[in-house]
Amino acid sequence: QEIKILAREGKFVDTLNPVVLSIYEDKHENLWFGTDGEGVLLYSPGLTQFARAKTGFTRCIASMNNEIYAGTFKNGLWRLSADLSKAQRMAPLTFTDDLYFLDLIADRHGRIWAATDKGIFVADPQGKIIARFADKISTASFINNAKDTITLSTDKGLYYFFPGTTPSFSRSQPYPFIRGYLQLNGKQWLGTPFGLYLVEKELGSAQIHIFSGSNKLSGKPVFDLSFIENCIWVATENGIDRYSMQGQKMPAIPCMSELGNEVVYSIHSDSLKRLWFSSNKGIGCVTASGDRI
Repeated sequence: QEIKILAREGKFVDTLNPVVLSIYEDKHENLWFGTDGEGVLLYSPGLTQFARAKTGFTRCIASMNNEIYAGTFKNGLWRLSADLSKAQRMAPLTFTDDLYFLDLIADRHGRIWAATDKGIFVADPQGKIIARFADKISTASFINNAKDTITLSTDKGLYYFFPGTTPSFSRSQPYPFIRGYLQLNGKQWLGTPFGLYLVEKELGSAQIHIFSGSNKLSGKPVFDLSFIENCIWVATENGIDRYSMQGQKMPAIPCMSELGNEVVYSIHSDSLKRLWFSSNKGIGCVTASGDRI
């Protein structure tokens, strides 16, 4: 079953066919989608149309103080109101058109951390730079946001930052790039471009032991991990897989067989226990009963 995504533009209605790269659910149960070329889409439960902010290629989104922040490909950093009625580009002289935003995260002090291809920025809600750590990186994902440490996985390894009153760089270490990370019951689930791993050692332990055959659950490239209903859901280059807490692959939900040749970038469960996913064909939603997409 396919549903056309409608977005209103003034008195006109537009049909969208987006590639969706990121999903976020706010505390009001609204779903936000970052897309390739169609900007930020907002879905509110009960509505039949999506709201849209024309921010262009939006690689990453984060929430802070009831607002959404959107990082784009060479179109700046944007602050969006809760209903998308307002969209403001932040500090365009700082966040210039040559930046590619790779990931965003909000810390406990109410600041936005932005990983870009030209380094890591820490900014207040108005876009004023609090700190900057210069480096050239091509891939990056914030994988941990603890009280005293923010961990960023990049193509150059793991970077550790202290998110105190004065943010500071702690250390780095060589490590393969991690797209998805979960810590459950003392074990670490690591989703990487070269497979899925389940290990008992802490993140950052010697990689020669971590990425061994005995820890490898699958060779499929992984884009995202999510813990839903006591299962680990894995967004891969070939659809969506499920695993038990012990690492056993679970039978596929029948309706998901059609996703076997589809790249799935992110997965998210809403309050109605539906599974939303973003893919190279747009936005999908699996019903709570699992009988259809």
